Amino acid sequence: MAVMRQAMEEAKLAPADIDAISASANSTKAGDEMEHTAITRIFNGRASHIPTNAVKGLVGETFSASGALQVASVLGTLAESSHTVLVDGFGPTGVASALVIGSKRED
Repeated sequence: MAVMRQAMEEAKLAPADIDAISASANSTKAGDEMEHTAITRIFNGRASHIPTNAVKGLVGETFSASGALQVASVLGTLAESSHTVLVDGFGPTGVASALVIGSKRED
């Protein structure tokens, strides 16, 4: 959860600025539960309304290949819209990473 918050802070974004989530969700009970809890806590009542994908849940944990597939899915999302996407990575060792990808918006 801390790395998701840190990624948003470094991008100078609040949870309300995130339009989509690319979750790690590699179909492990413990990992998926931790990631679900983090997303639910960070996004509160919005969590169930934010489009979320999880490539690893479809293809399994293929390590580097699943990371490349996750990046491809995020790039596809960005090509189709001006979304700001939170990309979460939760490794099998418990090491987590997160980054925010999107275009800068002018309000």
